[in-house]
Amino acid sequence: MSVGGDTRLRRDAGWRAVEIRRAIGTAIRQLREDAALTRAAVARAAGIDPSYLTLIEAGDREAGHEVLAALGSVIGADLSVRLDPTTGPRIHDRTQAAMEEALLRVLHSESRPGRD
Repeated sequence: MSVGGDTRLRRDAGWRAVEIRRAIGTAIRQLREDAALTRAAVARAAGIDPSYLTLIEAGDREAGHEVLAALGSVIGADLSVRLDPTTGPRIHDRTQAAMEEALLRVLHSESRPGRD
């Protein structure tokens, strides 16, 4: 894979990580509010600083699994991590890469106007 592709993958993964962090923070805040618990009480019971919980809920800080498990216990929620398959790896091996390149060359030549 090219260096440019690696940079794009890292950038995409970084943005996805931000989305996940924000979703986790939103879920924690909603569950805490649904349970009518204050941020200070939840943080104290989970053994973390209230300002850290504020940052987690805002999606500005990443919480480790131990902190998330502690928060889940306090607010009455189970912590689970799930990886769902998407389309799979982009390219599996050198043979597949060569086949995809050949297919793209054929498709490209067929899509150019005036070529029969």
